[in-house]
Amino acid sequence: MNSISTFDITKIPLLDLLRDTQQGKIQLVDFQRSWCWNEDRISRALASVSLGFPIGVVMFLKQGNPKIKFKPRLVESVVINETPIPKYLILDGQQRLTSLLMALLSGKPVSIDLGKRHPPEERWFYLDIKLALDYPNTPRRDAIFSLKTDKKLRQPGQPTIDYSSPEKEYEMGFFPVSQTFNFPQWRSGYCKYWKYAPDKLAVVEQFEAEVIKKFEHYQMGVFVLSEELPKEAVCYIFEENKKPQCELTYFDLLTSSYAATEFDLRSDWALREQHLAQFKVLRLLKNTDFLQAIVLSSSYARRLKALNQGCPTEKLPGVTFHREEVLNLDLEEYLQWASSITKGFESAARFLHNQD
Repeated sequence: MNSISTFDITKIPLLDLLRDTQQGKIQLVDFQRSWCWNEDRISRALASVSLGFPIGVVMFLKQGNPKIKFKPRLVESVVINETPIPKYLILDGQQRLTSLLMALLSGKPVSIDLGKRHPPEERWFYLDIKLALDYPNTPRRDAIFSLKTDKKLRQPGQPTIDYSSPEKEYEMGFFPVSQTFNFPQWRSGYCKYWKYAPDKLAVVEQFEAEVIKKFEHYQMGVFVLSEELPKEAVCYIFEENKKPQCELTYFDLLTSSYAATEFDLRSDWALREQHLAQFKVLRLLKNTDFLQAIVLSSSYARRLKALNQGCPTEKLPGVTFHREEVLNLDLEEYLQWASSITKGFESAARFLHNQD
């Protein structure tokens, strides 16, 4: 019996993944939440990679199925004048890839999430070379720290320490993580600063061998989902891999799908929701309820049409609002029924109001 797989699994060098993401070859599906990692999680990811330890696999959806189109968006911190059509869309692993891209390759400070009550804060990440080389006596996480954008360390009761120039980094032995994939140039400056002192050369060579090479040779496990997967399968896989962090509704999925044809389902629903909210009984109506009503009406219309055309009873299309049916609702059907369903809800609300 032939085995049919819905995915491939492979390992890809971290640098290749980050470069492809930076170039827009890898993008996010628009329904993904925004990037939101804090300093501790970013530091832990950097520590694991610097030791060659796994940080989990990422999952991509391969593009190429003309029947399934999702609106893509660039990963946080990526800016491209002309955004290309992506080859892959990230379904799982956004936070890890974004964090590593910002810290290692963007050339800009990393945007740190401080919670809902505070705006993000930008920071540069560093490795204390001496502490990094003291592993395992010193946990690698303890060798990683961050500084604000001015690269100055301020501690209560202590004078401010300035690390804002390469020379100060060389003097203190603090390596900027942002230079990881540009290490030869940084090492050259370090060696010149210390006038090629043998003890300093030995330290930087050991640091390169034990830490930098781990980054350069690091490979991430990647699941690549087949482009032939239907929408409902993509939705199911996304939800199962995101539990319990989020629940992806078919409204989110259709929003992204319709956006590929330049129709903003979320804005359209917002206007309808605002209109229907004038009726107290409809204030808890959800966008998924609205879509189910459309699918019920459209499937009933298809059944009537088939019946009028003499279709045998046993072969008549069913009247349904199952998840799979909603996911297959095309934009033409939505536009055909949306206004009628809105009026239907309004009429029902007026009828109920008159029964009081």
